[in-house]
Amino acid sequence: MVSLVKVVDWDLVVKSTALAVPCIATYIGYRFGLKSKKTEILIQQKVAAFQQINEGLTDFKRYLMAVIAENSGNEFAPHPEEGEGALTHREKLHRLYEKHSIFLSSKSRKEFEDLIGEMSLLNNAELNIAADKNTDINWMSGYPIFVDKVDRVIAALYKDLNL
Repeated sequence: MVSLVKVVDWDLVVKSTALAVPCIATYIGYRFGLKSKKTEILIQQKVAAFQQINEGLTDFKRYLMAVIAENSGNEFAPHPEEGEGALTHREKLHRLYEKHSIFLSSKSRKEFEDLIGEMSLLNNAELNIAADKNTDINWMSGYPIFVDKVDRVIAALYKDLNL
């Protein structure tokens, strides 16, 4: 009677498996290591972008606080630098937004876009103040509002970083 069961050389199976397992483990380790390295590089770039954006927002907030202090008669507060204005900060923030918006969440992008868009109101206010137009509008009341807007953008950025 002929047996239909194939005879298996178990020594060969064990040797093949012994060689295959380290190769598979090495390949899996390589793939996970590659993915981990890519993620690490992306996080480094994202943190660098957030630092630059935060620096620009903090400079703008410092400017706003200096204008508020100067117009409230606080002589010990820092004064805005000569030639510095809302338009200068708007342009700087807009460049930062264009350069780094890829790293922002949709909520952060929206907050940032709203801030940049509304800064044109502040630009117009500063033009009216510089032109000495006598209007009944209290332009200075807008500066604290923009301080709050900057704080909201910074909070959204920190939320993106999970900090």
